[in-house]
Formats: sequence, C-alpha cells, structure tokens
Amino acid sequence: MLGDPGVRLAVVDDDPAAAGLPPADVIKVTYETGTGDAPDDYYVCYFSRKTGTCWPPAMSSATRPSTRARARCTAPKKLVVYGDLQRVGPVKLALRHETYAFEGGRRGELVTISTVTRAQHGVTFDETRLDMPASAHLDTNLDGL
Repeated sequence: MLGDPGVRLAVVDDDPAAAGLPPADVIKVTYETGTGDAPDDYYVCYFSRKTGTCWPPAMSSATRPSTRARARCTAPKKLVVYGDLQRVGPVKLALRHETYAFEGGRRGELVTISTVTRAQHGVTFDETRLDMPASAHLDTNLDGL
C-alpha cells in the first residue's frame, strides 16, 4: 500500500495523543488520479516512534461507503489499532485488530474486534486460482459509477 506506483506520502501534523495513541510519526497516504479502484480513499498511518513500525499503533482511513456512492469522505471515519504481533514465518502479523469510530481526530466508540485464530506460513497455494475465468468480463469503463 505504501510503495505502489501512484502512491503519495506526506508527513502531517496530527496529534496521536488525541486519538489515544502513543507518540508517533504521522503519514497521510493518498493516490494519484487513476490509481487503483478507489483513488479518492486515503489513509493516515501512525508509525510508532519506539519501533518505527505501523503495528502498533494504528491506521485511520477515509473510504467511500461503496464504489457506487457519490459522496466523498473528507476525514477518516475509523481508526484501526493493531495488536498481538506474532511472527508467522518471516513476517510479523497483527493478530488483533480493534476498530473504533474516529471523528475530529479523536478515537470514539469501539466498533469491532477482529482476531486471527490461525496463521500459517509455507502453505502451498495454486496461484492459477487467481486467474480470471474465461467467462469473465472486465469492465474498465467506470464513468457511470
């Protein structure tokens, strides 16, 4: 998400403490026009000053309610706090995700808690399962959405 073509990164002056987070460097992630399927979405990542990673503390996001919705979000509406880091093979994964309402840069009510109960590394996967079926149609004209 942060290194893909068309991604724009900017340091912002958000206060992590207002969101109930520890000291962090705050980066806003936006996208150039034509990037991905939701270029109006953006993320605000809070990178821990202690570890330099985004896990923890958190990431907030502003996304349109659906691809067909015309309303644009102007500020993050949710805050996801990552926790319970576990090494799975060569990768550290956050096995707990707490999602909070997020208004005015402040953490609100807890909305959901998601947990990973089983993670494996080295499981084989047939990548041809990701190929588009011969009967599928790719519509690249999104003007009417």
